[in-house]
Amino acid sequence: MYDLVIERGKIFDGTGKDYYIKDIGIKGEKIIKIGKLKNDTAKKRIDAKGYTVSPGFIDIHSHSDFGLFFAPYESNKIMQGITTEVTGHCGYSMFPILKERISIFKTLMEADNINVDINWSSASDFLDKLEKKGIGVNFVPLVGHGSIRMNVMGFEARSATEDEIEKMKVLLENAFKQGVFGLSTGLGYAPGSFSNTHELIELSKVIAKYNGIYATHLRDQGDNLLKSVNEAIKIGKKSKASIDISHLKASGKNNWGKVKNAIKLIEEAREEGLNIICDFYPYIAANNPMSALLPKWVHEGGSNRLLERLKTKDIRDKIKKEDKVDWSKIIIAQVKNEKNKSFEGKRITEIANILKKDNIDTVSDLLIKEKGGISVICIVMCEDDVKDVSKYPFAAIGSDAIALPDHLKDFNGHPRNFGTFPRFLGKYVREEKVTTLKDAIRRMTSLPAQFLDIKNRGILKENNFADIVIFNENEIIDKNTFDTPFKYPEGMEYVIINGQIQVEKGKHKKISCGKILRKNVNI
Repeated sequence: MYDLVIERGKIFDGTGKDYYIKDIGIKGEKIIKIGKLKNDTAKKRIDAKGYTVSPGFIDIHSHSDFGLFFAPYESNKIMQGITTEVTGHCGYSMFPILKERISIFKTLMEADNINVDINWSSASDFLDKLEKKGIGVNFVPLVGHGSIRMNVMGFEARSATEDEIEKMKVLLENAFKQGVFGLSTGLGYAPGSFSNTHELIELSKVIAKYNGIYATHLRDQGDNLLKSVNEAIKIGKKSKASIDISHLKASGKNNWGKVKNAIKLIEEAREEGLNIICDFYPYIAANNPMSALLPKWVHEGGSNRLLERLKTKDIRDKIKKEDKVDWSKIIIAQVKNEKNKSFEGKRITEIANILKKDNIDTVSDLLIKEKGGISVICIVMCEDDVKDVSKYPFAAIGSDAIALPDHLKDFNGHPRNFGTFPRFLGKYVREEKVTTLKDAIRRMTSLPAQFLDIKNRGILKENNFADIVIFNENEIIDKNTFDTPFKYPEGMEYVIINGQIQVEKGKHKKISCGKILRKNVNI
């Protein structure tokens, strides 16, 4: 007897092949049989006739590790069809945290409005804590380069010494031994922005030793995009590590059109034997901490030092001379201080006019009042670039989103938190026809699973884990906008994770059936 049979659905197995119509028999956590199961007994049956059945989506670029303490069920992710997410990106992970560096991490978390007692140190400690708490989706951990660097040298704005690199390598190797799948970098953020290529190559040699991945938020996604892509390729070639270029984009009107050239560089590297892919989200706007838009030298010493610097006229004058940001494209998404809530949804230039200040003084004063905790929407990309990367066969989908609790109905963040995968399927696949449905599903399932070496997931086949989504390909679409970001998508009928139904007829049941996946441990 099967626990669950999905019958008569159009099965896209995740390999990129055409669909076929068969039944899927599930027992416990796994797919036991794919075939004609009409006469077999089952505790429950789902009639999927007319619906698309595919592997659960793998969110290759997520920041949910920061929100799982408050939103363990991850409704905003699961309602998109996400069954597995890769976390710890852009150089920041919740581990390792050495005792003598706890204060640095506390300050960073407070700026992001994360109030949690840090009672862990290693990757293993943190993963065990999440496992005990229970989570909604499968969790694939990366360790952040910035987090490792902070443990060794804080926010010092200089190249690491060879001794410091060796200390970082020890922390990285320990993380791999405890189950991480790779290292992420945030080279546009402090302290990662202070590193040089040599440091990254040396760390990536450890990645290669453990068959992990190097997932990189590039040093520059604007004027120096192609130079930054070439740096990532160089790191891969020198270290033999697999490379994922995170959220590939070209920021700023002067750089629009460069995504095609970036893809060409990636493809040339692939032809030369480098295992390299990229990921993206299907929007023309990014979401960043506002402080990240300031010059990197301002960040030396960490966020408290940054805020102190912003209080001085000389520092502000220096920033004004260097400033290249088009502040008319920067919108306040979230602040913590109730007195500043009226600025949410407004552009920096609007706020500057209201306050009768220039842009840098406005930004500096707000950051000081909010203790650095301001999130902004940056409308800096173009639709043609999004379409170009949407077409690329080795571009996986990553939401770059966080886990959100249901009670945050006044949430003013990026719509990607709720809509990334349905938007790609609805707008870009069905409406724009930038790629086929079968290839889109491959890029959301088997491509990231195989690249990361996630065992027994990403393809619908017998003996694999039963991570499955059932959706209406003619209706699936995101329904939220920048004005109303807290809205669930339409068209997702069922989401099954490890054999358990999480979403049934479009309703989330909120079950803790996700697994902590540890590399070379969960098979």
